[in-house]
Amino acid sequence: MSENLNLNNLEQVAGGSGKAELTTYTIKSGDTLTSIARKYKTTVSKLFDLNSKIIITEANKRGVVCNNVNDYANHIWPGTILYVPNV
Repeated sequence: MSENLNLNNLEQVAGGSGKAELTTYTIKSGDTLTSIARKYKTTVSKLFDLNSKIIITEANKRGVVCNNVNDYANHIWPGTILYVPNV
């Protein structure tokens, strides 16, 4: 999957160091954005901002349409690959 990522988002998630160091994480059954954010020492907001295109695309593939873009954060599926800070 090719994603055009906003470099400002990458820098924010990496802690504003100016050097975005990211890795990928494959969502597992039972994961939530909250649990993933804790594991990678970031916030749900930053994690969602970094991966919003991926999360929304996956939700729409499954017929999920939310009125508020932030509601998509509640819809993640095992097997989806997200970008996370390299801790």
